Amino acid sequence: QGFEPGASLLAIDGKIQTRFLGDVAFSALSYYAAPFFPLSRIFKVGILPGKNEFNANINLHAIGNGGGNQVYYCDINYKKKLFYLILM
Repeated sequence: QGFEPGASLLAIDGKIQTRFLGDVAFSALSYYAAPFFPLSRIFKVGILPGKNEFNANINLHAIGNGGGNQVYYCDINYKKKLFYLILM
């Protein structure tokens, strides 16, 4: 069974924030994970104490007939509030 051209196959629009205990856990995880992922900046920033926020907007569509159709869109943001005061 096929899909209609341009039909939405996957749509995610969400936001996740960590609380204090999650911040402590993410800081500990980042401290130990950073040496294994030297090019990943999220682990280096995650070591610093503060609130973490992830925003994701992901859309996946079936290929439509013809050209010029948007099949995939992804926007993922990460925000860090250092020491619960300074937004980074």
